Amino acid sequence: MVAAFRYEYPVDEMIRRLKYQGQIVNARVLGVLLAQAVRERGLALPGLLVPVPLHAARLSERGFNQSSAIARHAGRMLDIPVLGAAVQRIRDTPSQTSLDVNERRRNVAHAFRVVEGGPARRLLAVRHVAIVDDVTTTGSTLAELRGTLLAAGVERVEAWSVARTP
Repeated sequence: MVAAFRYEYPVDEMIRRLKYQGQIVNARVLGVLLAQAVRERGLALPGLLVPVPLHAARLSERGFNQSSAIARHAGRMLDIPVLGAAVQRIRDTPSQTSLDVNERRRNVAHAFRVVEGGPARRLLAVRHVAIVDDVTTTGSTLAELRGTLLAAGVERVEAWSVARTP
């Protein structure tokens, strides 16, 4: 797991403004900072970035996926393609912000599926991917998505997050 920052000021404010006020320019800053954090760790880079998907209803409401926007900029900096179409959120899960650890795990259980066809073939061809998210709290979403990718046949799955709660 790579988490570039602690979820505290000013990063928390940048993420909130991105997600809830549509300040999409923040995605560029956060993506570049995430890429720098990954580069500083000297890790072997994955072949694809997979942003945590939003359910279609949430995507329609928000108008964009903040994790996809962050991943696009991090991917550009690291020369890694982003495959946002690889995974779908198939359940419209409630926001996790007010849930405890066990409720978060139950909330995201079986919430994702790998998209059949071209995206799945591309995903399996690279074997090593990194999931990109904006904030990690308990890791429940990342763990569920990681399990979905591993069950589909991806060999190595990392988790990259801009911020982690203390």
